[in-house]
Amino acid sequence: YTFVAASPDKMQREHDMQPDTDPVSLALFKRDFFLMTLLAKFPWPPKAIYTCRIASPNPNIFEDEKPKDRPFALTPKLQEQFNNDPHVKFLQFYFDGSQTPNGRPVWGPVPEILIAPLLDFKDKHRENLIGAHDPGTLLLDPDFGALDHIRLGELVAKLTKKHADKPVSIWAIRESFCWMWLEENPGPAGVQDLARIMWVKFSTILGKFRPRSVLKHASELNSGRPW
Repeated sequence: YTFVAASPDKMQREHDMQPDTDPVSLALFKRDFFLMTLLAKFPWPPKAIYTCRIASPNPNIFEDEKPKDRPFALTPKLQEQFNNDPHVKFLQFYFDGSQTPNGRPVWGPVPEILIAPLLDFKDKHRENLIGAHDPGTLLLDPDFGALDHIRLGELVAKLTKKHADKPVSIWAIRESFCWMWLEENPGPAGVQDLARIMWVKFSTILGKFRPRSVLKHASELNSGRPW
């Protein structure tokens, strides 16, 4: 995981030394930089990444007010903005059960660390990757249009081989992220937060990784609540 986590900074340094002047090449760099930042910080499952829509109807990433009809956790920064203006709009993600590992929908604010590279690619560079037809998905290939699970896997293997020393899959990145997280965040609260980040049940984390520091608290965590 350490190599994957360092890859966005490595990519940016290499790009700064040899900046792209061609619009398509620059757009590809911005796409890849966002993708590797996402995988390094909040590794979404593959299907959520390649099916992620930004176009209507039913975009997965959008700007809106805080939902009023369900619990919705805000970051401290967003909470402060919400306290000042209950109608403030902010960037959110929503994926239905067909796009998530446990078949349950997820809804939350886009993490702040992802907003700048996401908007940079989406608003300024994505248009340069659109071919004859815009499929409406966030990540595109100039030759094939929307990515599918095979092309996304090939792209991530290519990027990790180049910037993290060896080709790895998204699932391997997610697993290594979990080990890193549990090592740095032992205890029940760490498992709770990791389950939310991974979009899985608490019991899934306990069953797969069996963190010793929290197994004795399994009864309080194994409530089966999805994120």
